[in-house]
Amino acid sequence: AGIHSAIPAPDGTVWLAEQASNRLGKWDPKTQAITEYQDTYAPGMEGLEDGGSKHTVRVDPSGKVWGTAVNAPLTAFDPKTREFTHFREVLSPYGVEIDGEGNVWFAEFRDGGDIGKVDPKTGKVTKWAPPTPNGWPRRIEIDSNGIVWFAEYRGGKIGRFDPQTQ
Repeated sequence: AGIHSAIPAPDGTVWLAEQASNRLGKWDPKTQAITEYQDTYAPGMEGLEDGGSKHTVRVDPSGKVWGTAVNAPLTAFDPKTREFTHFREVLSPYGVEIDGEGNVWFAEFRDGGDIGKVDPKTGKVTKWAPPTPNGWPRRIEIDSNGIVWFAEYRGGKIGRFDPQTQ
């Protein structure tokens, strides 16, 4: 499966990003069972990592599982419907985090990549360009004050973004 990340959910289950197979896995500690959910691949690239590979997962307050995938769009998986939503305007997200209000923040790991957020209620995507052109934002974290911190992989810097002042 090539597990890349794992995150516990409020209900006690643990969600896994299966990089090699482009799946999400859910481990239930009560039954010890793992249930897998297959995401789609880019057309013509079925079964190839470049066609889709789950990378980092986070669970929002509603229980949706957000996943990143290099060379693929940001996804939200709804465990109730067992359906993936693809945010195609967010390409090659590497880092993803959930803020205190339930917004989903991401870093696009590519030339011209932005940091941004998704409003999970409306699906609206908003992006901001990092300070370094082609800095390739990678990991992203949100501190207790709501400040967004991110690494510029190629820029060799750490970025700080205040959502209040933008």
